[in-house]
Amino acid sequence: DAAYPNHHISHRVLKMIKDGRNGRPKMYMVYCYNPVYVNGEVQENINILKDEKLIPYYVNVNPFYDESGSLADLILPDATYLERWDWENMVSYDQIPEYYIRQPLVKPLGEARNFADVVCEIAKRLGINLGFSSAEEFVKDACEHTPGVKEAGGFEFMKREGAWYDKKVKPLYESYAKK
Repeated sequence: DAAYPNHHISHRVLKMIKDGRNGRPKMYMVYCYNPVYVNGEVQENINILKDEKLIPYYVNVNPFYDESGSLADLILPDATYLERWDWENMVSYDQIPEYYIRQPLVKPLGEARNFADVVCEIAKRLGINLGFSSAEEFVKDACEHTPGVKEAGGFEFMKREGAWYDKKVKPLYESYAKK
């Protein structure tokens, strides 16, 4: 139990499952995460993931075969960042709004698939309308509706340029190296 759970709570999940006070899952699924290795107490984590009384079914979604994947009942090979559609919007170190898209350079190897596309397919099978049916459609929609990016040319601009930043905004931070 945690008073204020956040993304740092993940290292406690396996211990909570082992403890059982809050119940136990029928399935434990991780996405691009290696709990065996990154949580510390490696052998205890291995023992928990191997114990089918604690975790009856373990699914690992990851582009790479790792310590945790080796213990999974099902491995769903994810596409790497070079094989999938994605987007990012951030503020740069000099505080200028920026927007980037990631485009596949190559097709995923073997049976790997972009997990975002898998989730879209699951939603469709469950009758859930997400408003898009693939990661590429999601990226396109985001480009067409993001202020600044939309006016620059939207998805076609981003496919051609890969990045957008607001040229009208003056940096709030200036590097000492420039001085």
